[in-house]
Amino acid sequence: MEKQSAPVCAAIDVGSNTIHVVVARCFSDDLEILADEVEMVRIGESVTASGEISPEKCQAALHTLKTYQALAKEHGAEQVFVVATEAIRQASNSADFIARIREETGFEMRLISGAAEAALTFFGATYETGKHAQVGVMDLGGGSLELVFAQDGQISWRTSVPIGSGWLHDQYLSANPPTSGEIEAAETFLATYFHGM
Repeated sequence: MEKQSAPVCAAIDVGSNTIHVVVARCFSDDLEILADEVEMVRIGESVTASGEISPEKCQAALHTLKTYQALAKEHGAEQVFVVATEAIRQASNSADFIARIREETGFEMRLISGAAEAALTFFGATYETGKHAQVGVMDLGGGSLELVFAQDGQISWRTSVPIGSGWLHDQYLSANPPTSGEIEAAETFLATYFHGM
């Protein structure tokens, strides 16, 4: 496929800590990355504190998404695929947030499940590596941890755990730097949680 005829698409991940955009020219077997930007918005911080996305975090997300929308347009993106993950899954006002994003940007944000997030994480992490007999992928995000195991390029097991770096920080590690007591409490929680799995 000639370079000019390959479509340009953008993908935006609205996560618990960051909002990440990648704009790429999409060939049948490869991607040419045209832009790759990340903004630390920390939507999950307000969700952990109050159970909902605060007006301030909503406004910050909208600002970032409009900036990314302009970036996608600048590169001639024909499609913009937007997904939302753990913090938005947990927020009591996620439907209102998604509706406001649609109203102000036109984006049809997809609220994906933890299982879908794990699968997308796997394909994103391994698309350049080729098929291996066995491979594991772990993605620690702000609000969740995805674990995936695959054999010969096919996912055989995946899970999403609602524990991420931002969530752990907000629950256990509020001092800067964290105190030894906070670190011990976080380690105890994690050991107990993962032992239970």
